[in-house]
Order: sequence, then structure tokens, then C-alpha cells
Amino acid sequence: MEEWKEKLAEIRRQKNFPVWCFVALLFFGYTVFLTSRIWYPQSQDYIRPTTYYEQHQVGVYQIALTDWKYSQKDRVMQVILEKENREILDEKLYFGAMERTKGELKVEAVQEEPDYIILRMEGIPEDWKEISLRVGNTENEENMTKFYTNVDQVEKTEHLGRKDKEAYHADRLLAKKRQTEQELEELQENMTKLLQENEDLKEKSEEIREKNYLTEDERKKGEETLIRAENQIKLNEETLETLEEEAAEKENYMESLNTEIRQITGEEL
Repeated sequence: MEEWKEKLAEIRRQKNFPVWCFVALLFFGYTVFLTSRIWYPQSQDYIRPTTYYEQHQVGVYQIALTDWKYSQKDRVMQVILEKENREILDEKLYFGAMERTKGELKVEAVQEEPDYIILRMEGIPEDWKEISLRVGNTENEENMTKFYTNVDQVEKTEHLGRKDKEAYHADRLLAKKRQTEQELEELQENMTKLLQENEDLKEKSEEIREKNYLTEDERKKGEETLIRAENQIKLNEETLETLEEEAAEKENYMESLNTEIRQITGEEL
């Protein structure tokens, strides 16, 4: 014991002892940094999940992700893509998928129609973290569009069994209904903002009319402000009429979706 104490004291007396301490602390901190994701898996640096209903150009198609579900029990994912061909001829589409750390996954197009595709992925690893789905008019991965989800953001469901054509079609309609509901909500928010803006403009206009101006210059500026406010109110009212028509169309469309879904599933929505 005495011998080790003497050696330790000798090391401390050396001029480069502070340097060695700094190096040791630096090495320790670097090691902690590298292993932090093992101890704190919630700090994973995931790619932002693909936004629903966002349009992506894939060959001749505009493609939008409208649904991505995952069943942990079945180890299955189901993805619904809306597609629109703005050209004359169709193209063959290719699909692929990869888990961030586990590699390639098998992708099967269980239903492919002119305006939508439903994809199924089986054998999802139990400890998966992040998955990229590739879609393209070529098998060249570099030219394929990638759609992303991760274990924290994916929509989870209890069961994802195989279905017949009608049941898959109902899934697509439900995704369309959710999209229409979101679009209708955005329209209603915009209408509320315009209505509030018009109320504020009318209140401001009334203040201008009732104001006693001390100079001719102030009176002219007040009149100009009043004209701008009245023009903006008129423009907002025209915009509101257009938004109301769009909202009515979407409400009618949503009701038709509900009717079709009830006919397929026999369930009240």
C-alpha cells in the first residue's frame, strides 16, 4: 500500500500531471457523448415524418401520403397513397422500404387503382426506430421519392389483417374523409379570421367617421384610410363568399364519403 502511495505522489509531482488529467476528462466526456443514445434512446435524431396530404412529384404522378398505420401485435404496416396522373400515359411504379438499422423490408401493393395505392409491409422488427418508404418510376434508389415515419410518430392500431377489395377501399375512403375534415377545418379558420378582420375594420371606420379633425390634412388622411378600410372589407366579403362555397362543397363531399363508407362497412359514422 505504501509503495502505491509513493508512486501516486510521484505522478502528481510530474509537470505534465494536469495535462494527463485534462486528457482523461476529455476522453471520459467523449465516451459519454458517443454512448448517450444507448442510455437515452428518446434523443434519437429522426428525420421529420412526411406530412399527410403533401404533394410529391413521382414521374407523371402527383403522390400524397394520406395514411400510415402500424400494428405492433401483427408487426405490419399499411400505407395509403393518393396519386394523380396529369399526363396522358401511365407509368409503372416501384416500391421499397428500409428500417434505419435493420435494413430492407418487403413492400407489397395489396391494392393499386388509378387514383390510389395501398401498400403492406410485414415482418416489421419489434425494436424498429425509423422507416423510409421509397416510391419511384424507376428502381434506381437515388431517383425515388422517400416517405418517412418513426416509432414515436406513426399512427398505431391494434390489428392490420389482410382485407378484401371493398374493405381496402373503405380504408382509403376513411383517409379521404380525414383529409376533407382537415381541409374544412382550415377553411373555417380562415373564414373566422376574415370575419374578425372585417369587424375590426368596421370599428376603425366608425372611429374615423366620428373623429373631429383639427386640420384639412388630417381630414384627407382620415378619408383615405376610410376608403382603404372599405375596400378591404369588400374584398374580404368576396373572399368569404368563395370560402363558404368551398366549405359547402367539402361538407357535401364528406357526406357522400360517409354514405359510401356505411354501405361498405355497415357502420354508422
